[in-house]
This record gives sequence, C-alpha cells and structure tokens, in this order.
Amino acid sequence: MKQRILIVLALLLAANSLAALYSDKFPLGTYSYLQTANTFFAQNRAELIREMQELGYNINIIETNNSEKDLNSLLKDLDKAGIDAVLTDKCYSQDPKDSKHYSIVALATSNFHRFEAEFSGARAVKKGDNLDNRFWYGNSGTIPRTGKVLNDPGASYEHVWYAARGLDKAGWIFTDVNYRFPDRKGNTVKLYDEIRFHKTHVSAKADKDSLYFTYRIKISNIQPDLREDSPLLAMEFYGHSGDKYSFGTKREVLLGDSGSSQKLFTVGDYKALGQPKEFFDIDLNISYNDLRASGLMTDDLDDNPDTPGHWWWYVLRHFAPGLYWYGTCDVALDYIDFEDQIHRNLRQNSAMYTKGINARLKEHLSLPNGRIIKHVYSMDEPFQTQLDSFDRIQNMISKDNPSLITASYDFRHRHYHQGEGKYWDLEELTRQIAKPKTSMPDIYPLQPGISYEPYAGENFLQNVLDHKLVKHYRESREYSLGKGAFYPIVQCFGNWSGDRWYSWIAPPKATQKMLLFFPLCYGANGVYHYQLQGHVSSAKGAGFYAPLVGIDSESIQRSPYIYDVVKEINPRVKKLGEELQKWQWKGAATVMENSMYPALSFANTPLKQLRVKQNISSLYSGYIETGLYQNNAGKTALFAVNRRTNYLQTRMGLNRVDYIPLDSYNKAFAEFAPQSLVIHLPKGNKKTVVKDFETGKVYKAKGGKISVPLAAGDAKLLIFE
Repeated sequence: MKQRILIVLALLLAANSLAALYSDKFPLGTYSYLQTANTFFAQNRAELIREMQELGYNINIIETNNSEKDLNSLLKDLDKAGIDAVLTDKCYSQDPKDSKHYSIVALATSNFHRFEAEFSGARAVKKGDNLDNRFWYGNSGTIPRTGKVLNDPGASYEHVWYAARGLDKAGWIFTDVNYRFPDRKGNTVKLYDEIRFHKTHVSAKADKDSLYFTYRIKISNIQPDLREDSPLLAMEFYGHSGDKYSFGTKREVLLGDSGSSQKLFTVGDYKALGQPKEFFDIDLNISYNDLRASGLMTDDLDDNPDTPGHWWWYVLRHFAPGLYWYGTCDVALDYIDFEDQIHRNLRQNSAMYTKGINARLKEHLSLPNGRIIKHVYSMDEPFQTQLDSFDRIQNMISKDNPSLITASYDFRHRHYHQGEGKYWDLEELTRQIAKPKTSMPDIYPLQPGISYEPYAGENFLQNVLDHKLVKHYRESREYSLGKGAFYPIVQCFGNWSGDRWYSWIAPPKATQKMLLFFPLCYGANGVYHYQLQGHVSSAKGAGFYAPLVGIDSESIQRSPYIYDVVKEINPRVKKLGEELQKWQWKGAATVMENSMYPALSFANTPLKQLRVKQNISSLYSGYIETGLYQNNAGKTALFAVNRRTNYLQTRMGLNRVDYIPLDSYNKAFAEFAPQSLVIHLPKGNKKTVVKDFETGKVYKAKGGKISVPLAAGDAKLLIFE
C-alpha cells in the first residue's frame, strides 16, 4: 500500500510540474522579453509585471542568457502576479558537460537542407512540384549549366541532373542556389543572408567547427586510358561579391586541401571506392575559419564595416556549392546535402542531445517557481534551412517537459509567383518540414503602403486582410486540428522612424479592436500579442510603439492610443476564448452584402445563409468575418467580427497613412457607422433566436431573418437558442 501511495504521489508531482496555473483555460500572452541580466528589465521589472496584470495577460515570453543572475527571482515575481512563462533559453556553452550546451535556441539555429539537383527554374520536373513550397530553390541559370534533367527511379526524387560524355560539353553541373521563381520584377534572387548561424565562437583561432556537404553522384562510361590522377569532377564552394540580385565576380574559397580552391575527384578516387555502379556520396567540409577569412561568413549584417558585428548571428552570403564536370564520363547528380556543425552534432549524437535537452529543461522546471514555465521558445521565425532542426528538437523533448513553440513569419509575402494564382509560402513550408505541434503564425497586416479605401487594389485594407490574416489563420487552424494548439500572434505595435512608419504601422483604434478579436473567428486556442513594450528615443520619437514604451531604454510610459484599446479588449477576448474552448470550430467565412466566401456548410445548424445589410451611402460595406461553432449538445454558435473599421477623414494620396503619427490618429481616422449581420433562417423556422453571450441580449427573427448590429471593429459571440 505504501509503495502504491508513493507511486501516486510521484505521478501527481510529475503532472503538477507541467500544470501552468494561470493560462490553462485560454492563454492570453505577450512578448515582454523580461530577463534579469539586462539593466532596463531589472530596473523596470515590477512595473512591467504590474502592467501585464492591468492589461489582463496570463502568460508572457521571457528570456534567459549566459549573463543570467537569478532566473527564479523573475519566475517568482511572475508567479505571484498570476502570469505563466514561455522561456526563451539563449544560453550556450561549447562544453558538452555544461547544461547550457543543450539550450534550445542555439540548437534550433542549426541548418540543414537537401538541394535536389534537377530544379532550375519554375518549370515542373514532376507535375505540380512547381506549386510545392518544399521545392523553393533552384540552380542558377545566370552561370551556364551543362547537362539536363533525366528520370532515374533510384534517385531521391526520381530525377537527376545528367551529363553524358561526348554529348555535353565539359562545364558546371551545379552552381549557385537561388529561389526557383523570379521575383515580381523578373529578377533571379540568390540566397543572400537567409542561411544564419548561431555565433557560438568567441575565439576564431580555437574554432574547430565546419560546414558539411554531401554530393550524391553516379558515374559511368569513363573515358578509356585516363590516368589515375585525371580529374572527373571538382567540388568548389564559392561566393559572389554584390547583393542578392548580382552574380558578380567569383570569389573562390578553400575546400579541403590546403592551398587549393578545388577538391578534385579523380579516376583513382573512383577506383578506391570499388567503382560503384549506383549512387555514392562524396563528403566535404569547409571550416568556419576559412569561411570567415573569405568574407562569406560574416557578422556584418548591415553591410557596414564601421558598425560593430552582430552579437548573435553569422550569415552566409551567397550559397554556391559548385560541381564542375570535366566531360570524361557520364555523371548523374542526385542532390547536395548541406549541414552546419550544430545540426551535425544533433544528428550524429541524438541520444546525447536528447538526454541533455531534457535535463536542461528539468533544471528550469525544478526551480522553486519553475512550475509556471508552460512552453520553451525556439529560435524566433526560423528560415527555411532551419526548419528541420525545429522538428528534430521538438521530437527529442519528453512529454513531461514543456513543449517547444515558436512564431513563424510570412517571409517575402507574395514575392514569388509560382503560377495558377499561388505564391511561394514560408508558412506552408514550415508546416511541411518543421511539423510544429503548436502553430504560431505572426502575420502582421499593417505595413507601409496600406490604404483604407477600396480603390487601392491589393493594398486596400480588406484585400490585405484576405490574403494575409484570412489565408494564414485558416490554413494554420486546419493544420492544427487533431495535431495541437493554434496560437496566432496579433499585431499591436508600429515602428515609427521619426517622420513616417517604417516596416509596420500601429493600428487605429477600431482596426486594433478587430485585430484582437479576429483569431476567435478561427478557433484560436490562445492568443499572443506582439509586443508588450517597444523602445522609443525621446529626442526624435523614433522607435517601436506598443501598449508600453521604454523611453531611451530607461523609464516606462503607457502609449495611450494602443494601451487603452488593449486594456479594453483583452478581458473580453479572454472570456470569449475560454468559452469557445468548449465548442468545436467548424469553419469560417467572410460575409458580404450579396455573397459569402468561401462557401460554409450550414448542415445540422439553424442557419440558411449569412449576409451584410446593404448600405449604399457608405464608402463600402460588407466584410464581417464569422466563425461557426458547435458543441457536444448539438447547439450552434457564431462568432462575428466587423472588419469594416476605420477610414481617413482627409484625402492626401494613397500612401498618406504611412506619415500619420500616433498623436494625430484621433483627427486623421474616423470609425465607420455600425453595420448589421443578417442571419437567414430556413423556411418555416420561426422559433430560433440568438443570444449575445456577453450581454445576454436576445435577437429575434423577423421575416425569417435575424439582424445583429456590430460596431466598427467590434465582435459578438451569438448562441443559437
């Protein structure tokens, strides 16, 4: 009996270690970046935590790094305030005996990708692969490439890049990796700085890390009477000067043999392998020291040698694992695998890293207030070559440890047109390769160039919402069904240069309300806001504006325009979100005056169709976003958000929004009058009514229709009775 009691107690303790106390019903989180090592956060911690309480947040994203003094003191303050934590562990040590060697963020920066040799341009190799996000890369046509695509059932994608002796001229059979599809201007874009490395190496002289390549090759029909030292192939990793569009002067980089710019593969090398008839691998590596010496691996992210190097990143400028063919044999290149040192360590020492990662997480959980750590945060917004690492690491983490999450960003939105109305989509690629158990798209729709008027084409606010929020929320929610949680990250910030909005525009009030409510149309299991506080210069007013601003990285102030909206809406989102966790999401649609898109099935519901009441006197009408829900009792609910929010009261050109500072928003922006969602009931249905979940107000049918008014940016959860 005693042993049984001890086992039960152990199970309860294990369960409690992951029982986040405050955000279980519905996480409403923010990026606070709280840490103990930074002076600003140390001085303002208490105020930032009080403000999170005031704003209604129950979870926040915090950081720890090698300068950490006392992580538990921060966890203790958050615990006391009733706020859970997502821990971003940015520590690192080169020593495998140190637990910091197994910190998640550094490991998740690691790179791996397989580049199939047969992809050049947008033309399909297999039917439909030109629309498949996994095959986003190609081989440059700017430098002539000899050979052609050939079917080969033994190849990884059943195709190779093939060159035949006597038929093709000697030359390059692989050169620069670029995006498979040209950009909007028709330019070929090569990989410029998307391949990034964690800057783990304090002393370059002591650095023993390398970059690794595997060329999978098949050789036949070797020219007779060649000498043993006659080269068949040459591997050469090189780069180009110039920017991401320029294929300028070639810069050679050492590969292998000291003093040589090439690694040759000779007749003797082929014979030493036993003259294989099928595919074989040629493995090569190049040291980080050589890459840095060449200038291709650099911490100069801003291309300005007069500014300090980046403290966190090295980037690899221009990715070109060249393969030269001497024309003296038939050759088939299947693919080139690319891998950095950290990924290689993870892959080759999986058991060691699995043990170390879980021990590191347990170390944090075992802190006196470690129980509030609900998730661990990976590298933020990973690039395409880092997606494999995320999947590898999340599968190493045991179920009794906090799960791995990170945000994914719609990188180069609608930049590469694949054809058939489809654009290359990093969000979809993330789902395909990283396979996140929790989906966290951070799609921020308000950017410079946006317009609030309907004649602005694709820059019209409602069109931007369609191809950004609607598309990505729907796809993320559908992906998450049966897999895990959907935690969209909502924009509540802007980046002001001092004269104009730069990169992101702070939303006007009604638009901000709409953005905060919008995820509930798509069955969000929780919501995070980016961000809690920005940093602003008092001299020019430039910087990031969020609910709070850090003035000169010293004192904290509220940003009234943003703060007030978030404070008003957060309690409602939390209450509505908690209620909707009891329901099953069935789909979402945008409702217009005479249509609804996409089609939404109302089978087994008391609805027939949805429309917006026409308003011919307004600039435009429509755009009420709706989410359909049902519960186990067979009841139906509809969550509705009025997307028609703000308009400009003066006319100053399509891009005028870019130049309006926050303190002019009240004069510049007005809110549209309310509009009504019209619910059509099936013929003969006279008894159905809908009740507003928050207020209890009942809306009755008249002439087979129920009309529900919605203010600009506002939302209602309607329960059908």
